[in-house]
Amino acid sequence: MSKATYPMKLPVSIITRLKAELTKAFAAPDSAYKPLDANTVIKRNARKRE
Repeated sequence: MSKATYPMKLPVSIITRLKAELTKAFAAPDSAYKPLDANTVIKRNARKRE
């Protein structure tokens, strides 16, 4: 296993994609967020695997 060095050098394409995904993920207004508990998340993810 190689040791990571910081700052890591990543291709621009990966950084651009990450920035786009984060922008989309945090674009919703606060009122759109719903509180979730662990059981709800586990059940939701279990349905996705079926």
